[in-house]
Amino acid sequence: MTFAITPMTMEDADKAYEIEAVSFNTPWSKDTFIKTMNNPLTHAFAAKAEGEILGYGFVMIVLDEAHILNIATHPEHRKKGVGKALMGEMLDFAKGKNASFALLEVRKSNNAAIKLYENFGFVIIDERKGYYQDNNEDALIMLLNF
Repeated sequence: MTFAITPMTMEDADKAYEIEAVSFNTPWSKDTFIKTMNNPLTHAFAAKAEGEILGYGFVMIVLDEAHILNIATHPEHRKKGVGKALMGEMLDFAKGKNASFALLEVRKSNNAAIKLYENFGFVIIDERKGYYQDNNEDALIMLLNF
């Protein structure tokens, strides 16, 4: 499958939010999603093929820190390199903004995501107990130094 990673626009927001809604047990509200897109510190990316949104990601740059806020691929397009391409684009963007490291939180049970992040060089540095409100699951905090 051929797709491109581009900056996400407000025209992409509804379709990207549909991916959010089907990807997470406790998705962000649409209002939070839009506010995050409009935050000047946040940069949103979309994976697109023939006008279709396959996935999206948000990275926030604060001083020298890149925080991966959210990344999701539509269930129909998983295991096709979309998440890997989105993560690579966000990390390259962060490096270009002089970030010296990247952080993210991930559900302790999300083995596929953990493996993806580890393939980029992220390491587990800590846990947040009871971080996820839907089931009180712990989050792993992962770090990548550039």
